[in-house]
Amino acid sequence: MACSKQLRILQLIILAAALLTTCVSCGNNPTDNKDRINITTDISQEIKVKDTASEPVTDPPKITEAESAELISEDTELTSQVSAEALLEESDIPIDFKALKSVNPDIYAWINIPDTPIDFPILQSPTSDSFYLRHDINGKYDIAGSIYTESLNSTDFTDFNTMIYGHNMTTGVMFEPLMNYLDREYFDENRYITVYTPDKILTYKIFAAFVWDDRHILYTYDFSKEYIRDGFIKYVFSIRDISSAIDTEMQVTSDDKIITLSTCTYKEGERLLVMGVLCDDE
Repeated sequence: MACSKQLRILQLIILAAALLTTCVSCGNNPTDNKDRINITTDISQEIKVKDTASEPVTDPPKITEAESAELISEDTELTSQVSAEALLEESDIPIDFKALKSVNPDIYAWINIPDTPIDFPILQSPTSDSFYLRHDINGKYDIAGSIYTESLNSTDFTDFNTMIYGHNMTTGVMFEPLMNYLDREYFDENRYITVYTPDKILTYKIFAAFVWDDRHILYTYDFSKEYIRDGFIKYVFSIRDISSAIDTEMQVTSDDKIITLSTCTYKEGERLLVMGVLCDDE
C-alpha cells in the first residue's frame, strides 16, 4: 500500500510538471510573436499613409479629350498668330495701315502700279456701295471720289474676281492712267499690280485690257459657279478688238484669283477694264 501510494504521488508530480511545461511553452509561442510583429507593422504603415495623406497633394488635373483638343487648338492658333506676326515684321509692307485706319476705318488695302501715278488706298463702305464714288478717303464730298470696292466683294481678295473702281479724271489722277493700257507697247512694259493689305503683299500680272459695255460684272456673272468662271475667262481671251490688249499666251483658270480695275472711257455705255491674275502672295 505504501509503495502504491508513493507511486501515485510520483505520477501526480510528473503530471503537474508536464502541465507546467505546456503552459510555459504556450505563453512563448513564436507564431503569436510573429502575428504581433505583423500587426504592429501594418499599423505603422497605416500611420505613414495617413501622415502622407494629410499633406497637400498636387497631382496633375484630369482633363477630358475635348478639353485636351481645345488646348491643342488654342496652342496651335497662338503659334500661328505668333508666326504671322513674325512674318509681318520681316515683310516689307510700306503702308502704315494703323495710321490710315485712324483716319478712316474703311481703308483696308492699298493699290500700286509701278512707274505710274496709280498709288492709292482702297476703301469699302459698310453702308453704301456708291459712297466713295463721290467721297474722298476722309469721307468728305469730292467729285474725284476714291478707289473702292463694293460689298459684293470680300476685303481679303479671296474672291475669283475682285472689282476695283476709280474715276477717269481729266486731270490725270485716280484711274485715268489705265487708258494707256490700250496701247500694246505700254501694256507690255507695265504688267504688274501690287496690292498691299495689313498682312500680305499681293502681286498680279496684267493679262487683259479692253473696252466693256456698262453691264455690272458682279451682277451679270455668278462666279460661284465654275462653268460661269470658265466661260467668262474664255470670253476675255477671245476678244480680238483692235483697241484691246490681250496676252493670249498667259494661262488663267477658274481656280485663279483675279482683280479687275474698272473706269469710264467718256463714251456713253462704255467702261475700260484692266485685268490681272494673282501670281505672288507674300
